Amino acid sequence: MRKGRRIIVVVTALPRWISDFNHVSTALAEAGHAVEVWSPDDNGLATAGWDSRPAIDAARDALAPDIATRTMPFSRNRGRPSLLRLARASLMAARAALFSPGSVFILWSALSILLAGPWVRLSNRHAIYLVTGLGASFSESQRGSLTTRLICIVYRFAFASRRAIVIVHNHEDKAELIRRTGVAADRVIVTGGCGVMPEDFPYKQARAVGARPTILVPGRLLRDKGVLDAAAASGILSERGVAHRMVFTSNPMSGRADALTEAELARARSYPDVAFIGYQPSITALYAGADIACIPSWYREGLQTALLESASSGCPIVACDNVGVRDFLRPEIDALVVPPHAPARLADALERMIHEPGLAERLRTAAYARFLSGFTRQHMVETTLAAMRGTGIETRR
Repeated sequence: MRKGRRIIVVVTALPRWISDFNHVSTALAEAGHAVEVWSPDDNGLATAGWDSRPAIDAARDALAPDIATRTMPFSRNRGRPSLLRLARASLMAARAALFSPGSVFILWSALSILLAGPWVRLSNRHAIYLVTGLGASFSESQRGSLTTRLICIVYRFAFASRRAIVIVHNHEDKAELIRRTGVAADRVIVTGGCGVMPEDFPYKQARAVGARPTILVPGRLLRDKGVLDAAAASGILSERGVAHRMVFTSNPMSGRADALTEAELARARSYPDVAFIGYQPSITALYAGADIACIPSWYREGLQTALLESASSGCPIVACDNVGVRDFLRPEIDALVVPPHAPARLADALERMIHEPGLAERLRTAAYARFLSGFTRQHMVETTLAAMRGTGIETRR
């Protein structure tokens, strides 16, 4: 194995890379590799959250000093990028793949793989494909769509290379990719989500619930994240006379088919005990002050980081049955798990958690132990770097 290889990381949201995988790129740079991180430009929206200029600038500052960055000529979540801009981004990847012998590509997200994956395969470069969630394209309603068929064609071509490793975040996604793309099972590695660092989300040893418990709903304001179901569940609790306050983070999103409309947001805000507090660069303090974490998503994610943050923080969890959830949480052992699209069932579970402190204590204790057993950031980094060593990338052990 040789050191000092050029490693090109192509992502579609630099702040998300910093949040989830900065330890990986730092470890590669510390091992002597020339690491570059490519990402889109900001989308010019003041409420863009991850895609805003301040968030992107802060993410660049958080990279190790010897990691280079390049901006790709398109932006996210402001309608569909023009085909011309996407073609220019793809040509950037083509030049790097065709004219950089010995380079290694790390591609994160479906769009990154669509833009660069074919060129990486044609150039016979080593590649690590981070498929950390199958997203809306693999949802029940979209599985037969033209977009999903195109993604599967590109995945099948890119993943067929013996120089490719695919990393996923749950065993159901691994099985789905094997079935849909034919990728060899021994080249699909499962990590327990992106992991979080326990010191970043400290476990609260004592749980003192006040007269009006706080239910935290962390996550983006997307329809498939179950935001409307959670708000409706809050309304049901209010009708039952169950004192509580339900807090939603993140800003409204634009340019996505699954973004909540103004009418939907207005309906969610109409319930008396909900509060929308906007995008939060850090939500550690919110977890510390929360009594329950509610994660009602049915979005096809790998393993929702909010689940790991909640477990690390010692918040008892109410979640919807979903891929990723089934890898991490055991119903009635680590959390209360309810079917998606069922606000009444969600309200029942939240009411149980409020009125049964012994249950809440048992569940949060078990979830924390489960988190420490294989779902921390350190576990993810070690598994990911071990997979990369299988492609000839030298890293420190």
